[in-house]
Amino acid sequence: MAQQEFEGRSVAEASIAACEALGVMRKQLIYTIVSETGEALDKRVVLSVDVAATKEKAQEKQVAAVDELEDDSQSAMNANHEHPASREGEGGRSYGGRGGRGGRDGRGGRDARRRPEPAIDDMLDFDVLPPEGVERRPALEGDVSENAQQAKTTIEEMLKHLEFNIDVQIVDDGDEEIHIDGWGDDAERMIGAKGEALLSLQFLLNRIVGSAEEKTPTVVLDVAGYRQRRKSALSHLAEKLAARACDEHKVVKLTPMSAHDRRVFHMTLKEKEGVSTHSEGTGLYRNLFIVPEDSESANANNDNPQ
Repeated sequence: MAQQEFEGRSVAEASIAACEALGVMRKQLIYTIVSETGEALDKRVVLSVDVAATKEKAQEKQVAAVDELEDDSQSAMNANHEHPASREGEGGRSYGGRGGRGGRDGRGGRDARRRPEPAIDDMLDFDVLPPEGVERRPALEGDVSENAQQAKTTIEEMLKHLEFNIDVQIVDDGDEEIHIDGWGDDAERMIGAKGEALLSLQFLLNRIVGSAEEKTPTVVLDVAGYRQRRKSALSHLAEKLAARACDEHKVVKLTPMSAHDRRVFHMTLKEKEGVSTHSEGTGLYRNLFIVPEDSESANANNDNPQ
């Protein structure tokens, strides 16, 4: 089978290069990591992509997408001629269709495969940069651990090479996590689209300062209070969509989300009565479903938070 190699400074960067060359999505790539050399900004990752298998998977996704459009069109036609209340014998208001399971895959039927809501970031009442008046967390006073000081020195060096005008400070130094906050003129650049640049910097920072021989604290990197403000906005949106799912007795399907954002939804709604959540898909970004408990198939689809 044909193999083609792609390289970048990270697995994500090499994957993007492969997607652009092959015309597929990242979740459709079938690859193995050939090598990882260097450290920090000099790191090089080489992926070997199974071209034939990747293109076959992409073709399957295209066929599935066409199938879904046909199902949605048929559902819309049926809705014009039949009121949901007349189908109580076939599962009532459940999103599983026939008998509450429905569909070809038994995981939600036509309603669960309906067109998802707009992208999460388009629904958030949230500004990337904080409005005037947001207070900075105070820097940690007194002595800090060697791990915390190393993390601070390393991120300062990274930001210097990136030419980011950002000042950083240690705000928490614990056994499990070290929190470093940043503020400055280049805060928006450091955050990046949907916070991906910030997450990438945090990943690299932890790879540099982490130790394989002994457990070291995880470094949590933030800038301009982005993380906490986004978490609050996600929690508010989760509550709002959960209320809508209960009021309309319909499953709310969300566009693919990162593991971090999905976890906020799962944790926010974990103890909320009347709804459950589950994720579907493969790879880093997956769809999240908010399911009203009066749906007959809710229990069958309530898996562990991912």
